Amino acid sequence: TSMCCTILQCIPKEYDPYIYWINDDSIQALADSLEKILDLSNSELEIRGRSAKRFVLSKKTPQKQSKKIIALITKTLNKNVRS
Repeated sequence: TSMCCTILQCIPKEYDPYIYWINDDSIQALADSLEKILDLSNSELEIRGRSAKRFVLSKKTPQKQSKKIIALITKTLNKNVRS
């Protein structure tokens, strides 16, 4: 499933292909974005949703994220040991 969201600096660019961005937090911008999304065909929505699901399941599982955290801790500890 994809999501509709205002632009947040904390969301990494790697998520861009999977998010329907809202230009600002005004009611009109939300309405415009929702209209654009509702105008998409079911197949377009399904393709994007499946792509987003593949992305999350291949890169953002708890196991994958835990490995990144462990690698960062290990790198930091190794750097401190050398210093």
